[in-house]
Amino acid sequence: MFSKEKFLLFCLVVFCCVTTAQISRRTAIVEVVEEVSPCIVNISTERVVRRSSPFDDVFEEFFGRYQPRVQKTNSLGSGVIVDKSGFIVTNAHVIQRASQISVALGNKQTYIANLVAADEKNDLALLKIDAPALKAISWADSQDVMIGETAIALGNPFGLESSVTTGVISAKNRPLAIQGKVNFSDFVQTDAAINPGNSGGALLNVHAQLVGINTAIYAQGQGLGFAIPADRVRKVIGKLLNYEKLKEQTLGLKLAQNTRGKWSVYVKSVVRNSPAFEAGLSAGSVITRIDNQIVRSMFDFNKIVYMKNIGERIRIRFEKNGEVQSVYLKISRRKQVVSNTVVWKRLGVDVKKIRGGVMVTKVRRGGAASRINVFPGDIILSLGQFRIRSAKDMTNFLKYVDYGDVVSIILVRDNNHLGGKLVVE
Repeated sequence: MFSKEKFLLFCLVVFCCVTTAQISRRTAIVEVVEEVSPCIVNISTERVVRRSSPFDDVFEEFFGRYQPRVQKTNSLGSGVIVDKSGFIVTNAHVIQRASQISVALGNKQTYIANLVAADEKNDLALLKIDAPALKAISWADSQDVMIGETAIALGNPFGLESSVTTGVISAKNRPLAIQGKVNFSDFVQTDAAINPGNSGGALLNVHAQLVGINTAIYAQGQGLGFAIPADRVRKVIGKLLNYEKLKEQTLGLKLAQNTRGKWSVYVKSVVRNSPAFEAGLSAGSVITRIDNQIVRSMFDFNKIVYMKNIGERIRIRFEKNGEVQSVYLKISRRKQVVSNTVVWKRLGVDVKKIRGGVMVTKVRRGGAASRINVFPGDIILSLGQFRIRSAKDMTNFLKYVDYGDVVSIILVRDNNHLGGKLVVE
C-alpha cells in the first residue's frame, strides 16, 4: 500500500508532467491567436435582389410597375478592429452593395455596422460599430517584414468562425493584377491558406502585429495568398476617415503623413482666419497628441475629430523648432460645396433628383459623360459600387475618386439598362 507521503508525491509528479506538457504546447502561434482573436470579427452582409431580373426593381421604382418578389442574399467575410472606439477595416468587396452589414465579435455579440467610407481601388472599407470594451490590433512596420518569417492568417473562411492557418511570408512588394489591371506593387505574399471568407481578415507576425489585410487568392495555383500591407492600410483608412468630407467639420489645418522611419503627422499648411490660424499653428508643426491621445498617423488624428461635434473644442499638442506647445481649437462648420457644381466639373453632367434616383438634365460637350455617350434624360442608378439617389450621393462618391480614375456607371435609358466606364476628371 502507498503511504500518504508516497501518494502525495505521486500526485505532484503527475501534475508536473501535465503542466510541462501544456507549456510545451503553448507555442508562439498559440499565444498570438489568444491575444489577437478578440480583434478579429466576422462580417455578414445582406443584399436585396429580385428573383426574376436584377433590374425589375429599377423599372418599378421609376415607372410604377407592380413590384415582383424579392429575395435576400448573404455573403461572409472578416474584419479587423483597428481602434477600441469601434472602427473596423475590411475589404471593400466584402461589403459591396450591402443593404445591411452585421459584425459578430468573438464573444458572440452581434452589432449592425455603419459604413463610414470605402475605397474601391485599394479594396478597403472602414466600418463603425458602437460596442463596449473592444480591443484593437497592433500594427507591424511593413518595412520590417522579413521573407521567410512566420505568417498567421486569422479570419472566417467558408463562414467558419475564428479559423487559423499558418505559413511564412513568401515575398514582399508583389504586383497583383485585379480585373486585369495592376493597381499596386506592394502586396505581401504568403503560403498561409487564405480561403473564401478570409477576405478582410488579418495576416499577423509572431509578435501579434498586423502585417496586412488578407485580400486575394491566386486562382492559378495553390498555396498563394496575398495581403494589403499594413502601411498602406493605415494610410488609406486615414484618408477615408476625413472629418471635413464626412461631417463637414474643419479646423483649418492641412495635415500630412510622414512614414519614413518613425511615423508622424505634421502641419502642411494653415487656412487663414481659421481656428488653427488664430491659435498660432503654422506649417511644419509636428502633432504629437490630440486630447491627450498619441498621434502617429492621420487615422489617429482624424478619429478624434470625427467623434466630436461642431462647436466642441479639442486640445492639440505639437512641436515646432524644438519647443512643445499646446493649443485649444474649436471645431467649426466647413463651407459646403454645391453638389451639382462638383458633379458638373468632374463628370460633365447636371442632374436633378427624381423618384428613386437622379436624371441627367444637361451634358457638357467633351466631358467625362459625353465621351461615353450619356444623354439628357438618362437615369443614373450607380457609380462604382454605390447606389445613387441624389447629387449629394454623387459628390460623396467623388470625394474618394482621383483624377483619371475609371469608375463604372449604370443607368436606364428608354426602359433599357446600360453600363459603361467613366474616366473621372
